[in-house]
Amino acid sequence: MGRHPEYQYLDLLEHLIEKGDRRIDRTGVGTLSTFGAMMRFDLSDGTFPSLLQENVKIWTDWPLEKFRKSTGTDISQADFEARILADDEFAAQWGELGPVYGKQWRRWVDANGKEHDQVATLIETLKKNPTS
Repeated sequence: MGRHPEYQYLDLLEHLIEKGDRRIDRTGVGTLSTFGAMMRFDLSDGTFPSLLQENVKIWTDWPLEKFRKSTGTDISQADFEARILADDEFAAQWGELGPVYGKQWRRWVDANGKEHDQVATLIETLKKNPTS
């Protein structure tokens, strides 16, 4: 039996720490970068190995998750029809999760009531300062 696919990610982190290119960023904290790193995953069983050794059903869960995050859709609205939350222990115990993920990314409201599109800000910042 081979190593769990997550070890590719852990190996990449080790490579970054040992040999990564150190860069100064806008925060002054700095980042580590590397180029040309590659990871390969067997997707033939319909799953995608995400972090923390948790498999996501790539042909059902993943597109809905991407849609929800990119459009700012409320988690219960997006998942209700797909019945993804029916098996989620957290949601079953606590019920409605409220406006998480996409809403917070695309229509986050600050303490003053001003709405922010954090994805648009991220894209604009990367265009203006790609090493930020």
